[in-house]
Amino acid sequence: MGDQSGLQTRQTAPFSEARPAEFSQPSLTAARGSHPLDHVPAPLRTTTLDQSGLANRIRDNLNWATTFHRRSSPFRPADVWSEIMTLWPAPDEDFVSGLYELLLDRPPDPVSLETFLAVLAAGAPRAALVRVIALSRDAAVSQLDVSWLPRLETVEPDAVWAKVQSLWGEPDRVFVASLYPLLLVRPPEWEGVTAHCRAMKAGTSRAYVVRAIALSDEALVRGLSVSWLPQLETLPTPPSDPPVMSVHWLRTAFRRWRTTVKSFSSASSRETEGAPQSVGAAAEGGRE
Repeated sequence: MGDQSGLQTRQTAPFSEARPAEFSQPSLTAARGSHPLDHVPAPLRTTTLDQSGLANRIRDNLNWATTFHRRSSPFRPADVWSEIMTLWPAPDEDFVSGLYELLLDRPPDPVSLETFLAVLAAGAPRAALVRVIALSRDAAVSQLDVSWLPRLETVEPDAVWAKVQSLWGEPDRVFVASLYPLLLVRPPEWEGVTAHCRAMKAGTSRAYVVRAIALSDEALVRGLSVSWLPQLETLPTPPSDPPVMSVHWLRTAFRRWRTTVKSFSSASSRETEGAPQSVGAAAEGGRE
């Protein structure tokens, strides 16, 4: 009986007394930045496991991040940077495809490839495209080392500022639409372009619109450098677009004026033809 009661006690409470030594430390963690053992998600804590190799199983589960990081990062930061510099002179399509293979370990899907080629053709700097891919969710899942990102400033230090200056004299709609690929590395959304154009028609400055886009959450996620923003104050006031409604009104008014003149001329000629001649005019005609 004593043996059976002891067996029942061990079966009902296998963790109540004899606990492995490595589990007695509450600060045991899986890897750097991971949760302590006491904060392991409930499904992992409550999963029923047999007692054979229990410590090794839990240790493997907790250390999965370290193993995954080691397997998914075959390049050191210096190697990634040198590979990017090798890709830099390549044509746009080869450049984008090479970045995907290098940073995400897969080829680009057709939609992403078409989108990135379009934004590069619209004036987006290559350094901005590299940041977008390196800071993407796919790259974060693979725990890509991005300590080399600040070096991009040395490759195209003034590319964004130079492009902003070249766009400054363009009409409002062209100017705003070109800011999207430049600052957000994506095609423009016409609702946003229209809203910004209306704001500028109402008196909002171009510098304010540039700051609003460059300091948006979307731009900050892209890792865009905004050190050039204070230089916006040095740019002259751009020529304002002609007011579309005024031009339309002038054209409409001119058409109405021309129609009125034609109608008046026709009426005058009809009245002249049907009017009786004066006595003096008839007499003069008889003398001739």
